[in-house]
Amino acid sequence: MNDRPVADVIAADAVVANDVLAQYYGIPGVTGPEWRRVEKVSAYGRGGLLGFGAVLAKQSAASRTSPVKRGAWVVQVLGERLPKVPPGVPPLPETPPDGLSVREITERHRQDPKCAGCHVRIDPYGMTLEQFDALGRLRPAKDLKPGDARATTRDGVEIDGFAGLRDYIAGPRREDLLRALAHKLTGYALSRAVQPSDRKLVDELTKTMVDGGRWSDVLLIIVRSEQFRCIRPAATAAATSP
Repeated sequence: MNDRPVADVIAADAVVANDVLAQYYGIPGVTGPEWRRVEKVSAYGRGGLLGFGAVLAKQSAASRTSPVKRGAWVVQVLGERLPKVPPGVPPLPETPPDGLSVREITERHRQDPKCAGCHVRIDPYGMTLEQFDALGRLRPAKDLKPGDARATTRDGVEIDGFAGLRDYIAGPRREDLLRALAHKLTGYALSRAVQPSDRKLVDELTKTMVDGGRWSDVLLIIVRSEQFRCIRPAATAAATSP
């Protein structure tokens, strides 16, 4: 929309919605089927990639929220890799046992030494999104206990809810997010795995995004790059592939 800065992908305080989507998001004052940009929606837990209902719903279990799935997705968005799940680790129950919340069963799971190494990275991000139900709708405040959407990251940063996570990613983790996005865009544009020889291109894209570059700036860098304009002979590509 209007060639906005790429960093708005996480930091935007707006959504594009019609009356049906606005009702799902809990945003008042939107009538009619026309799609329009609605500003100042952070009060309703929306704005940027983290507030997309489809993203939140997809990273849920079948009938409950999943801090683990949501947290793992955030880790990947930041460009970090996670190892495979160790063999023999039991999955979390689809329905929490009586008297336990999703947060409590997740915390118990993290106490397993085989799980702790990854879950200390994953779970805090997912916990901050417990403001949303399994369908990605914002939960009423009465349905949340104090601290349900609060967590501390592995590096000691305290994050409170959706707004806190968005500010954390748009602030101290901004370059990590944009570098991961630059890496994804490069691979998509070139229709192949990103290789060490593409590092200069990824660096240029990242710097452009960090400095406030817009989508048009990023796309022009890609299409003007040697990688995009020139196809290497198959024999050369095979010889230089890792």
